[in-house]
Amino acid sequence: MKLRGGPLLAALLLLLLSVGAACALELSSETIVPFGQNTILIRSDTAGSLTLTPSLPDFDLMPVVTDQPVSAGETLIPWDGLSWHGEPVPSGKLVLKATLCTASDAASETVESKAAGLKTVVSEASAEVKVSAPLCAAVSCLPVADVFCPKDEALRIECGLSRKGSVKVEISSAEAPDIVLRTLEGKAKDTVPVTLKWDGKDQKRKSLPDGDYLLTAYSAALPERRVSAAVTLSSAPVPVPAVFETGEILPATPDSDEEVWAALTAPAVVGAGTEGQGLYLMKKKKYSPGGSISARTAAVRVLEIDGAWCRVAAWRQAVGEYMEGWVQTEKLTVIPPRLHYGALISKKDHTMTVYEDGRPIGRIRVSTGLLSSANPLAATPPGVYLVGSRMQDFRMDGYHYDYPIRLHGDYLLHTVGYKTKDNLRYYTDELQDLGGEASHGCIRLDIRASGKNGGLNAWWVWTHLGRDTRIIITE
Repeated sequence: MKLRGGPLLAALLLLLLSVGAACALELSSETIVPFGQNTILIRSDTAGSLTLTPSLPDFDLMPVVTDQPVSAGETLIPWDGLSWHGEPVPSGKLVLKATLCTASDAASETVESKAAGLKTVVSEASAEVKVSAPLCAAVSCLPVADVFCPKDEALRIECGLSRKGSVKVEISSAEAPDIVLRTLEGKAKDTVPVTLKWDGKDQKRKSLPDGDYLLTAYSAALPERRVSAAVTLSSAPVPVPAVFETGEILPATPDSDEEVWAALTAPAVVGAGTEGQGLYLMKKKKYSPGGSISARTAAVRVLEIDGAWCRVAAWRQAVGEYMEGWVQTEKLTVIPPRLHYGALISKKDHTMTVYEDGRPIGRIRVSTGLLSSANPLAATPPGVYLVGSRMQDFRMDGYHYDYPIRLHGDYLLHTVGYKTKDNLRYYTDELQDLGGEASHGCIRLDIRASGKNGGLNAWWVWTHLGRDTRIIITE
């Protein structure tokens, strides 16, 4: 195999271990560039099966290779610097751990090892390597609706990049995906997704027929790495239901997948203002404000419709307490459901169960708000929420948080926090808090992924759950 990606590194580790006879295992690598063509050089005196795993101080990332046969001598292992679901490994430093195994020889085999099919570890080695910032690559392509009509408004497409740069979205018919009908372009200033708009027309600005279309996003720097999404174009306006008495909006039986999915895919009545704007509920009609909820992303339960006024119930913004009050009907609107994904967050179990097309596909450990005398408003309120804006990563109380998504005012979804020491990320403190109450009210998501939880983590949520996807929070 030809070595790609520039000069060999930076750090070289040679470990001599012995199992009967001496076996040399040697690891060397260039600085790792996520989304790049990196190469890891393995030298060994012995043939066997190789497992190579990148690791942070608190947990392992996705293996580069698992049980890959290698011959004695040199082996070049290509690696794109990505972990679960295409997440770039964090910049700074990480540890590469190599394990070389070979079949037990006759002298060392036991009855038990033969019966279990065990292998003998010939040698293990680890090396600390540098990781640079990632190349600019497309990581998500999320239209804000499943069905859109250009007569209503242009379709907004939120495209996520791994770093600031230029992005393109190619539009093609689902029946002929190789024929590009329109190309949209935009620039991202940071890792917050850039929004492009499609008016339902082709490159010559002619209206396209109704049907299913494919949206394919890629960066100008890495056009070969593409992410896609499907959308339906309709010339008929998408009907917006009138405000209605909703009944209970939380599932009566949170353990019932059928009930949860029905709640996740029901139309949501929300404040008609812009995201983050307060929708004030009145104690009585026309006066006496009783508190506010976040417009656009917090669903309300409509208890009664009395002409131009509605009596509604919701959980108050910033305080999180349950409240009922009156609001003018014209200040409410109905948002149609997203029908592909949804999620249920249980404060009892401190888990986030993700649903796809009606079935649960994985569960993520979370921590929620810790109510205390120091933070009397920190409890995470239950309710039905719509995924809002993706935001820039931020720091708070000495910790760094990634992948923040707005749900309800200042209540966000985001990763557990980390601290950095010697260019290594330590998630130790807040990983220990998962499964309990710990935050100022936000929902912290596990960054780890494995087969045990369906392979889902905070990065998967960031790159898959589009705007207006329903998130239900139960006590």
